[in-house]
Amino acid sequence: MYRDFYHLKDEPFNITPDPRFLYLTPQHQEALDEIYSHSQGMPRLVNAISDKALLAGYVHRAGLIDRRIVQLALGDLKEAC
Repeated sequence: MYRDFYHLKDEPFNITPDPRFLYLTPQHQEALDEIYSHSQGMPRLVNAISDKALLAGYVHRAGLIDRRIVQLALGDLKEAC
């Protein structure tokens, strides 16, 4: 329906995200770099850090999960160990 009406080449809505439309701001890239540097890409650690970062972002009412929020999450994880 949308494709024909707006003359789109691709479907505008899908069940899964399309990485072609991902835009990383410098702040997003710094946060991802921080997560990777501490997790070394290990899925369990990526998940734990990301989960804590989302919670820290919510608690601090952050509009963006940036390096500062990730560092707060890392501090929480280190205290828990």
